Amino acid sequence: MTGEDEIRNDTQTFYAMRYDYRTGQVVPADHRPGTPEAIRKAGFLVGDSPGYVPHQWLKDGFVDLQLSIEHPYAHQRTHGSRR
Repeated sequence: MTGEDEIRNDTQTFYAMRYDYRTGQVVPADHRPGTPEAIRKAGFLVGDSPGYVPHQWLKDGFVDLQLSIEHPYAHQRTHGSRR
């Protein structure tokens, strides 16, 4: 796998955060990482700790589990595959 088909961590993502008025703290709003643009558009705050994922895994700016399964890393074994 080379070129455009190669799966690389090329997109910076963060976790969506929200302000919890009961505790006065910023807490995770969603367990899916997303791009800063998608997080802000959804009305959340952008978390501090960046991560990187392949752009092929994003749907509407957030990591989609099904897309991550459909586009695994070249070195990843898929469920049920043999060595």
